[in-house]
Amino acid sequence: MSVKRHFVLIGLAVSLAGGAAMAQVAGAPGEGAAVRKSMRIREITGLGRNALMQSPQYNASGMAAKMPPRNWAQISVIFDAPNDKDSWTDDVGAQFYVLLYNRVREEYSLLRNSQQLADVGYGRGHQSAMYVRPAALLRYGEVVGVAVELRVKGEVVDGLTDSKLPGGKKLTDKWWENPKLTVRDGYLLKKSETPFALLAVDDFEYVK
Repeated sequence: MSVKRHFVLIGLAVSLAGGAAMAQVAGAPGEGAAVRKSMRIREITGLGRNALMQSPQYNASGMAAKMPPRNWAQISVIFDAPNDKDSWTDDVGAQFYVLLYNRVREEYSLLRNSQQLADVGYGRGHQSAMYVRPAALLRYGEVVGVAVELRVKGEVVDGLTDSKLPGGKKLTDKWWENPKLTVRDGYLLKKSETPFALLAVDDFEYVK
């Protein structure tokens, strides 16, 4: 399975067929154009068992966990910023979209959330992530599609998607805008809203 900069469409049971390409968005002329041109997504992850993370176990006197740890899905994006040592970028928006599929009910669900990043320095390998709650995976199914859009001052500068659907089908251009999808709010969380909040803090960009 390969990550594509193509948002190629599927059939959501009834509709979603066709395809379109989404390349890196060119920066518009004017202030900030160099930043927009240089901000580029390198990788997104979130599919398959490698994206699953068990709830971290904390030990405290008089409080032992009675239930086994449950699985979360980490949706992560790695991106590059302008390669200028004097460059710092504020107001970088990361918009996440996650598609879940329940094989029993043959039903798709859309999760979405965004976060604003500050003090993004120069160079490669910046990371931001969100997490799918265990209840969503149990109730609405596995992660079969992920997408992230990067925005600078509200303007989309790059986007990337990955998918692994039943029957080898593919997702289309901006599949998250399909009106037939059922949106489930409250299941895609920022790292600070999860038990992973204090883990590997220096691996991730600061969220406002």
